[in-house]
Amino acid sequence: MSGGRRALSTASLVLVAACSREGSHTEKPAVVTSAAASVAESATTVAAPAGAKLDCIGEPTAERFVVYLHGMDSEAPSEQEQHNREVLAKLAKAQGVRFALPRASMACPTRAGSVCWGWKFDEAEASAAATQIDAAATGCFPGKPYGVLGFSNGGYLLNKLLRSCRLEAMLPKAEWLIGVGSARFEGEGELEAEPKSLAGCGRLLLLSGREDSYNFDPKHHLYELLVAKGADVEHFEFPGGHILEETSLKQALERVSKAR
Repeated sequence: MSGGRRALSTASLVLVAACSREGSHTEKPAVVTSAAASVAESATTVAAPAGAKLDCIGEPTAERFVVYLHGMDSEAPSEQEQHNREVLAKLAKAQGVRFALPRASMACPTRAGSVCWGWKFDEAEASAAATQIDAAATGCFPGKPYGVLGFSNGGYLLNKLLRSCRLEAMLPKAEWLIGVGSARFEGEGELEAEPKSLAGCGRLLLLSGREDSYNFDPKHHLYELLVAKGADVEHFEFPGGHILEETSLKQALERVSKAR
């Protein structure tokens, strides 16, 4: 895939063909609020294989299936998470998608009362998160291949699965990844020495709001590092902040769903 940027349709998105990795990051604080009525009407709750409750958005007869990973959040879905779920409910109806919405259980080290999918994203954290992802997929759409959409902290987990080349081993039914608000990399300035190549390690689309004061990197350092390692990654930018933005996410889902 060639590097470079080009305009994409009416959403004023900038497409950057890329390869990507994660590093240190910040995240918007979560605020607890009540669930939006539109989400409550479209969501169903099922029992996950491990016995936990699991929300699914979209019809069981949907044509596409996605596991959604929230960002750093309060134990109950925050105001930002309710907004994100409203966007997912609209996309589920408009695009024939069924979303599985597991909840993270790991305590975030930087904020009391918050939950994350990991922080160091080492082998243990990645393995635990992958188990939850697979259980959520089994609960909402058993046996189906699916994509994984990660917002903020959830997106950084996906970055790490790709750049460590563990995606196929940990999530063999996952066909693609979308990371939103998770394209910032600081770290030590370089990716890990191993693996030397990320070719064949998965497909990732990064989606970044240019007004995201938390995780937007105008220099696209993460993108450039992934490109240099041969990863199958693209990068969209949209005019917005640290949110799921309906139009840009719709286009991202359409893009990853197209066979290459």
